[in-house]
Amino acid sequence: MRPHASVTPEQAAAGAAALARRIASDPALAEIQRKRAALPVDEFKGQILDAVARNQVVLVAGATGCGKTTQVPQYLIDDAWGNGRGATIMCTQPRRISAVTVSERVANERGENIGAGSVGYQIRLETKASADCALMFCTNGVLLRRLTSPGADKMLESLSHIVIDELHERDLFADFLTIVLRGVLARHRHLRLVLMSATVREDLFSDYFGGCPVIRVPGYTHPVADYHLEDILSLVGYGGGGGGGVHDFVYAATADPDSPEGQAVQAATLDAAEDEIRRLSAMENASAQMSQYQIQADPDEVDLQLAQELIHWILTHRAGEMQTAHGGPAGAVLVFLPGWNEISQLRDNMAADPRFSDGTTLVLPLHSMVPPQDQKRVFQRPPRGVRKVVLATNIAETAVTIDDVVFVVDSGRLKEKSYDAHTGVSTLQAAWISRASAQQRRGRAGRVRPGECYRLYSTARMSSFADFQLPEMQRSPLEELCLQVRMLAEASSLGGERGGGAAAVGMGQGSTAEFLLQAVEPPIPQAISQAVALLQDIGAMKDDEGLTRLGRHLGEMPVHPRVGKMLLYATLLGVLDPVLTVACASAYRSPFVVSVD
Repeated sequence: MRPHASVTPEQAAAGAAALARRIASDPALAEIQRKRAALPVDEFKGQILDAVARNQVVLVAGATGCGKTTQVPQYLIDDAWGNGRGATIMCTQPRRISAVTVSERVANERGENIGAGSVGYQIRLETKASADCALMFCTNGVLLRRLTSPGADKMLESLSHIVIDELHERDLFADFLTIVLRGVLARHRHLRLVLMSATVREDLFSDYFGGCPVIRVPGYTHPVADYHLEDILSLVGYGGGGGGGVHDFVYAATADPDSPEGQAVQAATLDAAEDEIRRLSAMENASAQMSQYQIQADPDEVDLQLAQELIHWILTHRAGEMQTAHGGPAGAVLVFLPGWNEISQLRDNMAADPRFSDGTTLVLPLHSMVPPQDQKRVFQRPPRGVRKVVLATNIAETAVTIDDVVFVVDSGRLKEKSYDAHTGVSTLQAAWISRASAQQRRGRAGRVRPGECYRLYSTARMSSFADFQLPEMQRSPLEELCLQVRMLAEASSLGGERGGGAAAVGMGQGSTAEFLLQAVEPPIPQAISQAVALLQDIGAMKDDEGLTRLGRHLGEMPVHPRVGKMLLYATLLGVLDPVLTVACASAYRSPFVVSVD
């Protein structure tokens, strides 16, 4: 990436002119620009640019579908070029797939090939960027690694903007970044920080960054009809229940019973009363069916059989009707499941079901375990006459848009880390999602045309959901994070000799906790104490919380410190190959999990 200050006015003008020529010479690209101008965020372009010019930190609270993810970084580049200035922007995404797909989308909107022009991306073990790259999409972890490395100050001097997207994800790296970047801003006054999210707690982050301005951008999603468990059981007839429609009760005006009008009113009233009796009977049956289902079902497990029956019902009853009503290609079904086990099991069940094995249904998994080239298949339109069903985790919840999705099936579950600081036990377990996540999942159905969202949980269950998910920093072991804090301390100007850094971290006992307690929502002190004690036990950290030589090596390895030490010792003892297999099994994925193929 070229430092923004090294870009001359002539070079900036040339970049803007080249984009204008591409648009003028390519009708398809010109059509893309017209679609960009129709996005809700376009109306706020001037307000966003003015706020960024006047403030060091700006929070864009953009609703789902407003276009903030792809458009705001482009606004920053085009504004700088239009005013004869250079722009060098790093934009973070919470996941690798979103960093790659968003960068490809932005490059396409600018008429470029990814990595060959002004747009590129960097994820772990893969980089596509040219020397003239002005907008680099990356994961939170990539930016954090840069900030905790020697030469971080020089890197920050080269940047004009940092954009943190999907801030509501609240993973470890995102919350760590907010601490680091708040320190960065005081030392790099030229740098602009843009925070973006659809469901973030605006007041919390605005106060954290000194009362930064908040720009609220309404989104646009097509109408989405909602169905909960009590509706689904009746619609599908699952568990022996029959379908029952809900009819509106008609209230009739009074009239002379002996007149023709009165007799007509009486007949209509009787018909309405019969309809109401049928409606109440259907409601009573549905209530009994719901009660019976809840007695038999395990609330801690996703009912994959129900999901399978629902998918079949959607494909046979609703997909054709929605296509006829709204036109366009066949709508895809996006199913949210907690993890890989549920995805693979449902996929296998559907493969063994004759209703899905006639060649008219394409079932695609979307998970971090799926190779990147296979992940891209979910964004492609299926052949004519084939219905696409995507089985995904919350990887598809934000920033990733599968533009032919019309139906969403939401299990209401996700896999998340849980950590008990008192016992030191960490687990990965299924949990209920938050209301914010439920809204994000619902929004996947209405991005390009009217859709439907089927929730495999009741309205009563949804009313008990928390507003937001608990931040990962408060429910995870912190050994890796504490190691990165110490790496940051050595790279900072207070550390001295290693040459610059992002934020000042103190030295001495308690300095690691002091730094982490500056988080937006900090972890409990016991969790930090246990992490520091473990690092000291394995020889990565001294008593004064400074890093040992072993600790410095472990801090540069993207694995848990215990696994990293195991690998280093295996290298010294000449047994790396078998130990590497054990390390992969413990830190990456189980060798007993069946592959995608």
